[in-house]
Amino acid sequence: MSARSGKRIVPVLLVAVLVALLLHLGVSREAPGLGASLRSLLHILGIGSASADPLHDFVVAQIRLPRALLACCAGAALGLAGGVMQAAFRNPLAAPDIIGTAAGAALGGSLRSEEHTSELQSHSDLVCRLL
Repeated sequence: MSARSGKRIVPVLLVAVLVALLLHLGVSREAPGLGASLRSLLHILGIGSASADPLHDFVVAQIRLPRALLACCAGAALGLAGGVMQAAFRNPLAAPDIIGTAAGAALGGSLRSEEHTSELQSHSDLVCRLL
């Protein structure tokens, strides 16, 4: 990829992330919908006029927006971690499953899951004895 095409793709990717963020804020089975979510977002940012429903402001500001921003941060962190791994191994094809870290992560998750399950079992045994 040339430097010139790299300069063109960054704004396109940023627009795609912003569109995905706005769709995440507004597309749901429950209220508020896309229009009400955008009005609430503009009201929260201090750009728009007063929002019609303070409940919509609460849902957008306290539930949907933090979730969306956390998803963006997590995606950026995973992308950065992948880039660091590829740079460390000096291999553009380096991936967790090729290097072996995916298997180690799966083992750690399995052990933690088993530990958590046995912990829940002991708690449920205690509750059953108390009853």
